[in-house]
Amino acid sequence: MVWHVETPLMRTGPVPLYLLSGLVQGASRRVVLTGEGADELFAGYNIFKEARIRRFWARQPASKARPALLGRLYPYVSHGRGGAMWQAFFKKGLEAVDDPLYSHRIRWSNTSAALRFLSPDLLAQADPEALEAELVDALPPGFARWTPLARAQWLEIDSFMSTYLLSYQGDRVAMGHSVEVRYPFLDPEVIRLAARLPDRTKLLGLRDKHVLRRLAARTLPQQIWARPKQPYRAPMAAPFFGPERPAYVDALLGREALRDAGLVDVDAASALIEKARAHQGQLASEREEMALVGLLTLQLLARAYGAELAGRLADAEARMARMSCLVFEDRVEVAA
Repeated sequence: MVWHVETPLMRTGPVPLYLLSGLVQGASRRVVLTGEGADELFAGYNIFKEARIRRFWARQPASKARPALLGRLYPYVSHGRGGAMWQAFFKKGLEAVDDPLYSHRIRWSNTSAALRFLSPDLLAQADPEALEAELVDALPPGFARWTPLARAQWLEIDSFMSTYLLSYQGDRVAMGHSVEVRYPFLDPEVIRLAARLPDRTKLLGLRDKHVLRRLAARTLPQQIWARPKQPYRAPMAAPFFGPERPAYVDALLGREALRDAGLVDVDAASALIEKARAHQGQLASEREEMALVGLLTLQLLARAYGAELAGRLADAEARMARMSCLVFEDRVEVAA
């Protein structure tokens, strides 16, 4: 039996996946099928369309019409989409189409801005150029001869899907409610099939997951198979800086706590934190919101593996000491 979960919250706004797995558990289900892998294997993400538009634009950098196509991407972004600043953002490195990291360069450059909040000592140990060189060295043989879409897909799968999506947004949140997840799109046979399909069956112009939509059209209503992709958009900073923020946030992000952990530039971090508090986490820049969540994450890690580590280890050892161990020994003798 296939069981489909959909609630009014899912239709009107983002639902944290952890809470969604709680709904599954509440309905007495323990195993679910999810669609992870479909966007990576069949080009469902906007980043694939973005790279295609930018390559198309790079052939005529002075064109006014070609960059206007970028306005068709990321419909869930409300600030300045399609305008001059939007186009200027995507024009960075536009003509470097031979860059092996072309499809993801803008995304990674944007998020790397958060490095400026690290402490000088920690920043001195970070070497983005060395990390990039390591990534380029790890690219598969013949990578430069692949199609641009195939290269973008490999980068997305290698850098994001297995190490982040399946772990932090998949298994961890599901197992938080004892729900087991199955990924049919990641079946080896499906992966092999997707790898053999030509690009036009995945991304036809700017139509994503074309072959999957054609297949779904056989059995599903048009409002389902033809609808545009809508990602989960859980708020980032507002829950931690609004009026109902958890008490631990202020404790971890005070100047003294930042200084004690020694991981961030206290003045730079404090300025951003005060700005977030003044606006209750409602910041215009997603880059700043990501930096705030990064700062809070660093502080949580510092507490868990610094000040609290000894206590946590002692507690774990005490709990293990109270446990009884059952040993089963096979005493059946097999005749020679």
